[in-house]
Amino acid sequence: MDKNDNKKIIIIGAGFSAGVLCLHLLSNKFTIPSNIIVLGNGDLGAGSAYNKLNNHYRLNIRDSLMKIWDDDPEHFIRWCKKNVRDNLAKTKQGNFYKRKDFYRYFHDCLISIKDHEKIKKFDEKVINIKRSNSKISKWSLYCESGNLYSSDTIVIATGFSDPKWPFYTYGFNNQLIENPWIENLEEKICVNDRVILVGGGLTAMDCIHFLESKNHNGKVFVITPCGSLPPVQTNWKNKVKIKWPKIKKSSDFIRFVRKKLNSTDWTKVTWQEKFESIRIGFNDTWQKLDDFQKKLLIKHFRHFWNNARFRSSPQTYNSAKRMLRKNKLIIIKGRAVAVKKLKEELFLETNTGNKIFFDKIVNCSGSGNSELIENLIINKIVDQDVTKKNIRVNNELEIINKKGEVVSGLFALGSLNVGSLGDVVAANSISNYARKLAIKLVSKK
Repeated sequence: MDKNDNKKIIIIGAGFSAGVLCLHLLSNKFTIPSNIIVLGNGDLGAGSAYNKLNNHYRLNIRDSLMKIWDDDPEHFIRWCKKNVRDNLAKTKQGNFYKRKDFYRYFHDCLISIKDHEKIKKFDEKVINIKRSNSKISKWSLYCESGNLYSSDTIVIATGFSDPKWPFYTYGFNNQLIENPWIENLEEKICVNDRVILVGGGLTAMDCIHFLESKNHNGKVFVITPCGSLPPVQTNWKNKVKIKWPKIKKSSDFIRFVRKKLNSTDWTKVTWQEKFESIRIGFNDTWQKLDDFQKKLLIKHFRHFWNNARFRSSPQTYNSAKRMLRKNKLIIIKGRAVAVKKLKEELFLETNTGNKIFFDKIVNCSGSGNSELIENLIINKIVDQDVTKKNIRVNNELEIINKKGEVVSGLFALGSLNVGSLGDVVAANSISNYARKLAIKLVSKK
């Protein structure tokens, strides 16, 4: 082992959370850039959300809300004016650029900083972390490849895990697309295919937009628990933060939100402005709830909150509207429970008794489970959060164990922190947390 192991920062993951942490470490004068080790696959900063594979996926928020630098909120806007030629980005609600262009922007930010090239990145999948027997470093990291790394300081920034099917799929692989973020839909879906999208959130909207832009002629079925698609973003403006009362119960939380919104029409500018004002105080309120109340809130309010929170770009929304108008898009309320075969044809069965025959089925149901996180929980290194998929952290992003104690040297950044901290998955939110963590880590070295 290297005698300088205790000076290294190992970042697990290579998506936006990992990339923006590297960015803030360098911009905050981390003294030895070669001691930043990134273990993850793909281009640093891209991840599933901003990878270059699909040319049709768009950001679901306008350019003025995409921020990496808190002290320069219009940095991305200026970069786009100089570097992006996209006539379809402009809408009356604002400019909604392609996801791959945001990755290009991030990459330009990174390479503009001195010594960025000294960051060491290895294409590795970390599957476990254990306490080290060495006196040199606290932690050993075990990779799928068999390689072993060690350090005193580790940041888990793996983002959302790759989606997994919510039902048994053995034997049907040729017609199933498990991860639309990294698989090439253009190569796998023919123009007349009957397509099922399992899930009705933003991933489904991106797939609908892709299919419509390719003049898809077959029927597209969306299976979603709430029976509706996300609303379109309006050109809402930031309003004054709404003060939350002291809330201890999930029922009080739901009652407060519904009373303040005072309407069910989430397509209106005024509704979205009220919602965004409420959302400012959401995290503080969420963090004060106990786990039991958080579970109740997830059970009874998650689908409403997610659809209201994760609204679609005008481009994807309009694609869905056009396909609905032509009767090419059919929305079915329910949950997918099984894929079955009748003679030579496959069909999907829902919990409401629907049977939909298909040629291709795309998993848009959200993230799966992480082998690394599961191992950390099983080995009692960390405590699981209320979602049971992620790990418990405090406001300093320090990981907490089952006893409620800080696990020295382990941190988590990004979507892993949703159960503990609340609504922390937006790019500007992740960047703000990354900056604070970078300052903390730089001061320790």
